[in-house]
Formats: sequence, structure tokens, C-alpha cells
Amino acid sequence: MFVIGFARNALYRNSLYLTGSSKTTLTISRDNTLNQAGVSNFKIAVNNSNANILLKDIDSLHPVGGGPNATFSCPADDGVTYSLSFTNPNLSATFPAYGCQFVTVNNKTSYQSSSKFRNDITNATHQSYDPDTNF
Repeated sequence: MFVIGFARNALYRNSLYLTGSSKTTLTISRDNTLNQAGVSNFKIAVNNSNANILLKDIDSLHPVGGGPNATFSCPADDGVTYSLSFTNPNLSATFPAYGCQFVTVNNKTSYQSSSKFRNDITNATHQSYDPDTNF
């Protein structure tokens, strides 16, 4: 079943295969662009094991539906943004902490976030994903 799911998602990504290796590196940043009190910025280097878990998480995300002309309203977006920067493979992903939480991969394709993805970020950074718990 995993093979079928992986093939399906790889097709969604226009043959973007996310295969990590023993040399995969990852940096995760959190930016508080609205300077909310009590929400810290950080930039953390993540170990290879967690980097590969997060690559698999990204591969399991589903594309945002609605087509190229879809309009979304994300009123709960609080200005806190996460950025993931991988090497080997060269991949970047960004997404807001709140609101729609769409994950944008390599600045062009958006996917629906998942609770597993957010929990794995918490595990990898040892920081709460929910910035409101940092007060």
C-alpha cells in the first residue's frame, strides 16, 4: 500500500522524488514577522534521522485542491512562518503556523499540512510547533 501511495504522490509532484540519504541536512527556522510578544524566532540544525522523517512527511502531503484559480481565505494567519531548508536533496518548504497552513515546496507547489508533519517538526526542533504555548 505504501508503494501505491508513494507513486500517487510522486505523480502529484511532477516527478519530484524526495529521497533522503545519510548526508541529508535540514535547517528549520521560525520567523515571527508581526513581532508578537512571547513568540521567539529560531533557526535550528536538525539531525539526519529527523530530516529524513520530515522528507517522508512532505512526500505524504496532498496537493491543495481547487485548481490554479482557487481562492482561499486564511483569517487566522498570525504572521508566524516556518521554513525548512534541505540539502541532498535540495528542497525548501515554507508554511504559516496558523491559518490555512499550506506547505509551499520549492516556491511553487502547495500542499495541505498534516498533524503528523507538525508533530514531527516539534520533535525535530524540541520547540512547540504552536507558538502560543511559548508565553
